[in-house]
Amino acid sequence: MQVSQTEQEQLEDLKKWWKENAKAVIVGVVIGLSVLFAAWAWRDYSRSQGEAASAEYQLLVGEVKKGDAEAGLKRGVGIINRFGTTSYAVFAAFALAKLELERGNLGEAHKHLEWALNHAKQDELQHIARLRLARVMLSEGQHDAALKLLSPKQPGSFLPAYEELKGDLYLASGQTAEAQTAYQRALNAAAQDDIKQLIQIKLDDLGAPPPAAKKAP
Repeated sequence: MQVSQTEQEQLEDLKKWWKENAKAVIVGVVIGLSVLFAAWAWRDYSRSQGEAASAEYQLLVGEVKKGDAEAGLKRGVGIINRFGTTSYAVFAAFALAKLELERGNLGEAHKHLEWALNHAKQDELQHIARLRLARVMLSEGQHDAALKLLSPKQPGSFLPAYEELKGDLYLASGQTAEAQTAYQRALNAAAQDDIKQLIQIKLDDLGAPPPAAKKAP
């Protein structure tokens, strides 16, 4: 069967195109496969890193529970150095801050919580780090800096904790009216009865009137 002139021309054009573009096509395929293999390798690496970080963190938790501060501090630093991009590194920073606070080292606790705040990726962990850091700053007497740390954020479900801590900071600064306002906002936003009772105690200590009883329908 003879190939028609049109088909022959198409075949010649195809050969010409392949001759001109073969190298680029092959390079593109190689690059594509390389990217794919790299993605698979990174996924496997991330999984192994996460598993290793989890195992180390569990050991850290055990050391903290046993009160082995030296071992806990050493392991916590190791987790941060080896697995700094994982959430376990943030958890380790929280543990390190707790251990340092128990030893009376406010400055070291401050550093660990600041690291956690700067490296936490999830909003919830950022809020926890920010609140804990602000409490340490309260103990350090850095009232204005702590208020600045808390004020511009959108706390969401952490609103009661933010406002209660703001009240503590205002009170420590001698700003009683501002403290009362913050405690009242915290009380209005709180959902748990035990938290409400604690905030109400703080309001009572400031001489604030108790909340009005709801009238029966």
